[in-house]
Amino acid sequence: MGQILSPSPARTWIFQANPKFYDIDAALADLREMSWSVNQYKQSITAGDAVFLWKSGSEAGIVASATVLTAPTVMDQDGLQFAVQADKFDKPGLRVLLRIEDVYPLTLSRDVLKARLPDLSILQSPQGTNFSISPEEALVIREMLTPPERDEDEVAAGIGIEAGKGSRVWAYAPGPKAQFWEEFYREGIMAVGWDELGNLAQYPDQAAITQKLIEVYRPASSPVNDSLACFDFRYSMKPGDQVIVKRGRDEVVGYGTIIGDYEFRPERADYRNVRKVRWERRGNWKSKPVFAVKTLTDFTPYHDTVRYLTELIGVSEALALKPVAAMLPPYTVDEALKGVAFDKAEFGAILELWRVKKNLILQGPPGVGKTFFARKLAYTLIGQELPSRATMIQFHQSYSYEDFIQGYRPTDNGFSRRDGVFVRFCKRASLDQDSTYVFIIDEINRSNLSKVFGELLMLIEADKRGSKNSLALAYSASEDEQFYVPSNVHILGMMNTADRSLALVDYALRRRFAFVELKPLFGSPAFVDFLQEGGAEPKFAAEVAARMQALNQAVSEEQSLGPGFMIGHSYFCGNGSALSEKAYAQAIHHEILPLLKEYWFDNPDRVEEWTDKLGAKFRES
Repeated sequence: MGQILSPSPARTWIFQANPKFYDIDAALADLREMSWSVNQYKQSITAGDAVFLWKSGSEAGIVASATVLTAPTVMDQDGLQFAVQADKFDKPGLRVLLRIEDVYPLTLSRDVLKARLPDLSILQSPQGTNFSISPEEALVIREMLTPPERDEDEVAAGIGIEAGKGSRVWAYAPGPKAQFWEEFYREGIMAVGWDELGNLAQYPDQAAITQKLIEVYRPASSPVNDSLACFDFRYSMKPGDQVIVKRGRDEVVGYGTIIGDYEFRPERADYRNVRKVRWERRGNWKSKPVFAVKTLTDFTPYHDTVRYLTELIGVSEALALKPVAAMLPPYTVDEALKGVAFDKAEFGAILELWRVKKNLILQGPPGVGKTFFARKLAYTLIGQELPSRATMIQFHQSYSYEDFIQGYRPTDNGFSRRDGVFVRFCKRASLDQDSTYVFIIDEINRSNLSKVFGELLMLIEADKRGSKNSLALAYSASEDEQFYVPSNVHILGMMNTADRSLALVDYALRRRFAFVELKPLFGSPAFVDFLQEGGAEPKFAAEVAARMQALNQAVSEEQSLGPGFMIGHSYFCGNGSALSEKAYAQAIHHEILPLLKEYWFDNPDRVEEWTDKLGAKFRES
């Protein structure tokens, strides 16, 4: 690995190129290092500084980032083949050498920058080559150039674990200048190299891949792009994702859908990391220079670019962005209630209440199946079993506004403003207004809700949704930067009524949510039928229901406890096999009795009494 000159650059600059004189797009597609004229700030620019490269003209904006490798020195201009007017560059002059760090697939345009940074020097006085920007301006630009974070980075559980599945679009280079494209097309595969790394499945994260790349290849600069390509190819890509095949920065040669998981094929001579692909387009389409000089780029956040490219090659953008939806059957109420002991009419009423109110809380004692029921409700509301449209997080006592809405996070260059999990989710949903999105919050009563939601307590109301009700967030750069909760976002919270912190849920939140209580089903004939259908003996199923119903009666009548502390039915459901006496005893000893010991921590005789009454003592072995 080459020397990192300055992990925290002293200065950040904008260097401007005029496409009438120099073809910056072509140069960025071909060069990893390039020299650049220094006409201003000759005494200030130094090695280690950060640079944003700006293309002027009708499509003006930031197209790349770079690091200054040398102090200003008299040197020749390299890359003369990209000069439109060679006489302007053919003489030695004061220049610096730059290392290109990233080429952005979508230009950060002048108009977009002007809305956030109207006083930026290059916008105020665009004549010149080198422009100074403040650390605060550099921070905002870096933030604007960072695509939305992936859902895998969210604190997720259950339904949210698979968020993003089938919803990504990738730009992919099959070797330098697409030299392996014909071979990969014939074989129905895509592949990446770095073969000396071996099977990519052996590396747990990107950092491990980066370290191995440094050991094996000893690159002159950080191999972060290469390690990300390897990590994404192994871990981020999924069957159903779409692939746009590129040559250079400005040509599309193919398009397809991933249909296979990652494979390492040691029998191949090279490019041994493989995925099967159903190739659907092959040709040559010249495009704008939208592609980065990288093997693999996640284009999913760049909706305008995806739309442009899919129109260029004659593919529906909707297919590219939502390929899995068309393949899945509808998820109906009947589908949701298969094998579930719950009344269909009641389920439908809850669904309709949520549809109208937008915000719903499921509350109930431990073990009534709140998480299981939440999944069923979410997919039924969405209409298909699409994890990409549902995210689940869990609140805790230290959960904050900055985690949920927006705040500043430390970076290598100081602090950067980052959107929280809910704002990112809403922005994603706003790009797909015709589809329903569900945001699930487990243990919603475990945090300080007024502080976590902040000003969004108003925006989540059903009649306050949409852009007409947008407002500036606490960390917005200006009043012009506003946020709203889309009308297609539905919020589903879950509460454990045995949690003593339930009383902390204030009225402000309560009146914005509809509340549904899930109760134990031991007294319902449907529960006994459910156990029998699962293979339990009829007499034993009835005994289990009667014992647990008696226990819940005792708990609900206990002055220090009450109905909110009853035991749920899910402890005896969902293990995939018939409920036997042994399985029943294990559930009692390892799940029910620990709860009872907590309930009656000062009355061990009461615990012993119910150990006998539940009939588990003699079945323990």
